[in-house]
Amino acid sequence: MKLLEPGNIGRLTLKNRVVMTPMGMFGVPNPDGSLSPRGMEFYLARARGGTALVMPAAALVTTEFEAPCTALNAFDSMDKVLPWSMLAERVHHYGAKLGIQLSAGLGRASVNYFFDSSNVPVSASPVQAHWTPWITCRPLEVEEIERITAAFGVAAMLARTCGIDIVEIHGYGGYLLDQFASELWNKRTDDYGGSLSNRMRFPLQVVGAVKAACGDEVPVVFKMTPVHFTEGGRELEEGLEIARMLESAGVDALHVDAGCYEAWHKAIPPVYEPFAVQSDMAAAVKGVVGVPVIANGKLGDPAVAESVLLEGKADFIGLGRSQLADPEWVRKVAEGRPEDIVPCIGCCEGCMARGFSGKFASCAVNPACTMESAYRLEPATAPRRVLVVGGGPAGMMAAVTAARRGHDVTVWERSSRLGGYLVPAGAPDFKRDVRRLLDHMVGQVDKLDIEVLLGREARGPSCSRSSKEEPG
Repeated sequence: MKLLEPGNIGRLTLKNRVVMTPMGMFGVPNPDGSLSPRGMEFYLARARGGTALVMPAAALVTTEFEAPCTALNAFDSMDKVLPWSMLAERVHHYGAKLGIQLSAGLGRASVNYFFDSSNVPVSASPVQAHWTPWITCRPLEVEEIERITAAFGVAAMLARTCGIDIVEIHGYGGYLLDQFASELWNKRTDDYGGSLSNRMRFPLQVVGAVKAACGDEVPVVFKMTPVHFTEGGRELEEGLEIARMLESAGVDALHVDAGCYEAWHKAIPPVYEPFAVQSDMAAAVKGVVGVPVIANGKLGDPAVAESVLLEGKADFIGLGRSQLADPEWVRKVAEGRPEDIVPCIGCCEGCMARGFSGKFASCAVNPACTMESAYRLEPATAPRRVLVVGGGPAGMMAAVTAARRGHDVTVWERSSRLGGYLVPAGAPDFKRDVRRLLDHMVGQVDKLDIEVLLGREARGPSCSRSSKEEPG
C-alpha cells in the first residue's frame, strides 16, 4: 500500500506517507503561545497512532506585531526550547518525526483587535481587516519586514536546537506572507509590491533566512495556495508560477492548500464538499515542480488517500481534522481495519465553533480530542452489566465505551433501528459524511458483540402521588 511506504523530503525519511497538518487549536497552547502539557499529549497521541510527521499549529516567529491568540504557538525565544525539545524526543520514541510551521502572523485575519483596540492588524497594504472590516490594516514598513525575516532565521535555528526534524513556512491561505504575495491585498508601490517577483520578495527572503539557518540537514517546506477562490484573488496560472519560484529558491517540498478566509469552505472543506477536493490543485503543482508535494483537503478515507498517491497527484497525504477524529488513523490502516476509523464528518463544530465561542477546541466525534490525559480509557476494575437506554449516537457511544472497558452491555432502542437522529441527518446526498459516521457506529456495536434489543422502550416509575403523600 503506497500510504504505508516510506518517503523522503530532502534528506529526511518518513516511515509512511501520512502527515498531520498544522491546525490552529483554540486553548491548546498556553496563553503566551508556549507548548502546554495538553498540547504535548495531543500531539503525542497522533505520533503514537502511527503518523509519520506531526506538524503542530502555526508558531509566530515574533510577537512584536501580533500577540499570540489562543489557537497559535509562539516560537520566539529560548524559553520555548525546553518543551519543544521534550516533544521532539517523545515523538521520536514512536518512530515519528516532528515539524514546526513558522508564521509571520495572521495579518488582516488577526482576531486581536477584538480584545485590544490598540492592536491594529498589520498587512502588506492599508486594506480592510477581515474580522473587523471597519478597521484599516497598518502596512508594514520595510525595516519591520526585515525584522520579521530575521526572526524566521532565529526561529529556524531554535528549531534545530530542539531536534525538530522539518520546518514549514506558513505562506498560504491569505495569511500575512500570502497577503504580500497577492495582488488582492498587496497594493504597495515599493520593492515589495507590483510585479509578482516584487510581491514574492518577502516570502522568498523568508525562505532564504530559514534555509540558511536549517542548512542541508533540516528540510524546508512551504505551504502555499495556488487558487484563492475569491474575486480578485490568485488564479492557478499565477499559483503555478509561485510554485516554480519557491522550488528555485530551494524549498524541499510544497504543501498545497486552497482558498482563503473569503472562501473558507475551500480552505476548510465542510460536509458539503467532496472527498479529495484539493487534490487536483496538488496535481497541477506537482506537474510543474520536481520536489515532493503534500496534498490535503478531505483525504480521510484511506481508499481515497491511496488513490491520490497512486494517481501521482501528490507524494504525501496531509490529514488535519481526520487526525482529530481518530489519532489511530494510520495504525488502523496498517492493521487492515479501516472500518474502525472514526470518520470526520466535516461539521467544524468541535474544532472551530467551540474555539470561536471561547472554549477549547475538541472534536464532535472524539470527546478525548485535546483531553487525551483526562479522558483516558481504562479497563474497568469491576466489570458490570450495563443497560444503555436509547440507540442514538449518544447511546451507541456510551455502549461502545462501556464495552471497551470490559462491561457487559445491553442497548434498548424503542425504534426498529439504531442511529437516532443520525438517520435523518445523513439522509441527504450532501450529508454522506454523516452516513459514514452512522455506519461506523453501528459497525462498532456489532463488532463488540453488544446486545441490542430493538422495539424495547424503557418506562420510568410513575410520578403521580396522592395529595396526602409527603415528598420523598
